[in-house]
Amino acid sequence: MEEVNRIVASDQPEIDRLVEAFTQITGQILDYGRGELELARALGDPAELVKVQIKLSTVEHCRSILQLCHRLIAARR
Repeated sequence: MEEVNRIVASDQPEIDRLVEAFTQITGQILDYGRGELELARALGDPAELVKVQIKLSTVEHCRSILQLCHRLIAARR
């Protein structure tokens, strides 16, 4: 959370802070999810494995959508 607070308090434009904070937070979610993925594999739990894979893919897709929107907005500045 300290990193997110640093991003929020920075002098960057709001849209850049939003993207950076979102990327930081979702990065933490992805790191945690990768740990869950390893655990599901180690336990041989195929249902949990699919569930975690879907979660990771969804977060990665959300990140890509936000990054695309940011590029489109930044190109208009």
